[in-house]
Amino acid sequence: MNILSTLGPIACGVLLTRDIDSVVTAYQRYLELTVTQRFRLDEATAAGLGLQALAGQSGCLLAGGSGRAWLMVIAAATAAPRDALTTHGWLSQEVLVADVDRLAARLAGSPFEVLRPPANLAVSERKCETFNHRDGRITQRLDLSNKTDRY
Repeated sequence: MNILSTLGPIACGVLLTRDIDSVVTAYQRYLELTVTQRFRLDEATAAGLGLQALAGQSGCLLAGGSGRAWLMVIAAATAAPRDALTTHGWLSQEVLVADVDRLAARLAGSPFEVLRPPANLAVSERKCETFNHRDGRITQRLDLSNKTDRY
C-alpha cells in the first residue's frame, strides 16, 4: 500500500487536555486565537479520530486571524502531559505569524515554555521560535515579516 498517495495537507491539529478551560484561555490570551465553535464530540467524529472513548466529551475549535479553525481541543480526563522533545516521533505544529519576536515577548509569564527562542533558520533569514504548553503541545512559529528571502 502506498500511504503517501492517500495523505494530504493537515487540516486541523487535535489537542487532548485534562483542563480544557485553562488551555483554551491560554491559547486565546497569549496566542490570540478565538473559539469558533464549542461542541460535544459525536460518535462518528470520535471514531474518525480514533478516539471512540471520548465520544460525548466537550471540545472546541480555535482559529487565528484568518478565521479558519486549525486547532481542535478536546477534554480528556486521561490526557497526560509529556516532556517536550524526549520521545521518538514528537510532532509540532508549525504556524505562520507576523512577528515572532513580539510573540516571544507575549509568552513571558505564560503557561507556555519557550524551548527555542526566536532565531534565524539555517536556510533563510526568517526567524522561528519553538515553545511548549504545559499540557505537552509543541508549537513552532515561523516569522513572515521578512519578505526578502525565498523560503
